[in-house]
Amino acid sequence: MALMRPLFASGLRCTRRMAMPGPATMLESLLLGWPEHPRLEALLRDARSSISAPLRLVGIAGLAARGETPAETRDEVLELCGFWSGLDYADRPLALHLLIKYWKDDETLITGAVDMLEQRQYRSVWEFTDAKAYLLHCSTDQHKVRQWLQRELEKPRSINIIGLDNVWTRVGLFAKDDPRLLEPAIASWNQPELRMMHLREIVGFVQSVRAVGFATS
Repeated sequence: MALMRPLFASGLRCTRRMAMPGPATMLESLLLGWPEHPRLEALLRDARSSISAPLRLVGIAGLAARGETPAETRDEVLELCGFWSGLDYADRPLALHLLIKYWKDDETLITGAVDMLEQRQYRSVWEFTDAKAYLLHCSTDQHKVRQWLQRELEKPRSINIIGLDNVWTRVGLFAKDDPRLLEPAIASWNQPELRMMHLREIVGFVQSVRAVGFATS
């Protein structure tokens, strides 16, 4: 395996300016496999300023893991979540993952996500499902997120889970910590049509909140 380290490093040195996924894959392999490689930090910093969106994202991920999480990087990662970011569809979840991991509970991100979802600001940099996923992965003591979630649960159609996974697991964690969310959450499950739509999520919700009061018929 040690023989591969010079290969990855030299390959990146030759290709890191190319706007193609190959260099990003090589850098990510080096980052995950040999995080202490002596040339890795220099490669990450060079990737950080690349014209290639995938390469730039891997550079950001590597530097964030080293504690470099300035606000301008946060804003760039949010832009990389977008449809026109230059990332392939399969790569965009990594950008969202970085937001959740390194900028969790960020006041600017929370405010922007709530505004996008409630005011339907279509010029917002947020994607609809990403905004919802980010909020649901915030800490359960975030007051602004709790308020948004309560308003969502009290809507006639409750929370929309299209395009998302484990939504009700996260809702259950919030409801467990806030009694004001528990009643509307259970009321949603007691609506037969919504229960059928969200049935695959019920196990996660029950395990999270460990509540009683569900209709059984």
